[in-house]
This record gives sequence, C-alpha cells and structure tokens, in this order.
Amino acid sequence: MDSSSQQNEPENPGHVEQNAVADALATMHRRMADQDARIKEQMNEIRNLRQQLQQQGGEGNERVACTSFMLKKGARHWWAMVKMTRDVTVMTWADFFKEFNQKYYNSAILRAQQDEFLNLKQGNMTMIEAVNKFEQLSRLCPFMVRTEEDRLKRMMDMFRPDIALAIESGRSLPTTVASCVERAVRIEYRMAQVKE
Repeated sequence: MDSSSQQNEPENPGHVEQNAVADALATMHRRMADQDARIKEQMNEIRNLRQQLQQQGGEGNERVACTSFMLKKGARHWWAMVKMTRDVTVMTWADFFKEFNQKYYNSAILRAQQDEFLNLKQGNMTMIEAVNKFEQLSRLCPFMVRTEEDRLKRMMDMFRPDIALAIESGRSLPTTVASCVERAVRIEYRMAQVKE
C-alpha cells in the first residue's frame, strides 16, 4: 500500500478513543502540575515569610515596616488591603503577626477546607475538573489522605455513583490514583459516547 491510500483509510474508532483519553489525561496532568507548582510556590513563600517574621529584629513599627517591604505576590496584595483598613504607622509587631496568622493560618478556613474535601462529590463536574478539585483540596489536607490507599478510597467516594460502579465492576480494582483516574476518564468518555 502506498502512503496516499493509508491516508484515506478511516481511523480505527478504538484508536481515536485512546487518543482522546490520552489527550484528556495529558491536559489534566499539565493543569495539575501547573497548579501544584503555584501552590507549592505560595506555600513556600508563606513558610519563608513566617520564618522571617519570627527572626526579624527591630522595634515595634520599624519591624512591621521592614517586614511589609519584604512581602511578595499574594502577601503583598493582602498587605495593601490591610493598609486601606488600618493605620499601619502605629501597628505593633504583635498586631502585624496576629493579622498575618489570621490570614494565612486561619483554623476556621482549614476546617472549611477539610469539610469541603470530606464532602467533595463529582456532581456535574467533568472528571478532569473533579480530579483537579480533589488534588487541590488534598494538598491543603494532606493528613486526611496520607497513603495511596487513603487517596484512592477518598477519590472513589468522590466519583458519581455510575462511574464508581463502573470502576468497581471491572476485572480488578485500580491500585493507584493514576490508574483510577485513567479508568474514570475512559468510563466518562464512553458514557458521553453512549449519550450521543
């Protein structure tokens, strides 16, 4: 067969499906990697800033002025909002540290994130959206999914019942989050094809 006759042959439907699933997984992995990098950068920034705050020398407002000068990105935006609502020229170091901790280490927000993670359901989200949300929340609550088995169980609880049932009715259960996601994306793709 010459190359022109190969180009005119219709593609194998299974091959098209595999390409679509592979493309969806690649897109999801890129988004998760980008989101991971942003979250890690922000968490490192906050961790470093907190250490600098604790080690910062100086007296009262001098310490606040010096530290606020070192703020970057999100923390700089937060500081701009604080300056609009308070007279920071008289702010004490204890006040600054309290404000900073309330913003970045708020126990109520942590509890809300834990609740959101525990109650996360796929609902109307696509598989990729649901997995991205799962990954985002699991990074904020790592103690809730310490092992691969914990992550897998929590993820299966998150899926829509029809998708979870299809995964569980397979020849064998997935043993990793990656294999579970891959299977779920394929199932979602097949279900969408059936609806068409």
